[in-house]
Amino acid sequence: MATSNPLPSPAMESILQKTKSPNLSNHIHDFKHYASTTLQLADNTVRNYVNDLVPLVKYLEESDLHDLNKVDRSFLRGYLAYLMSNGFNRNSVSRKLSTLKSFFKFLKQSGDLRDDQTSIIKGPKKKKTTRHSFKV
Repeated sequence: MATSNPLPSPAMESILQKTKSPNLSNHIHDFKHYASTTLQLADNTVRNYVNDLVPLVKYLEESDLHDLNKVDRSFLRGYLAYLMSNGFNRNSVSRKLSTLKSFFKFLKQSGDLRDDQTSIIKGPKKKKTTRHSFKV
């Protein structure tokens, strides 16, 4: 069973301390607490969820966007392009998008977000791998 306070990565701690949006820091803390206590996710899973939000926080800061209610389809597409241009592979981008969708769904359910625009965004198609069978 998960404990109530999995440690975030030092990178996330540093970013949250520097963010210009205290609300964002509080939202991420609340999301971490929700994932850990209500969903009872494993500490590693919660830590990975929080760490998946690091690029989002950076992109929000670079975009000078401090109100998550202003996140729209254009912003989200830009964010996906930002991830790809920063060297994240398709699977990583898909996972980060999945975490983002969970985060925004949580914010909407808790009343901190008016409209969840993430539901209309699809991630990059995963590369199909050819499976080879071995004959014995």
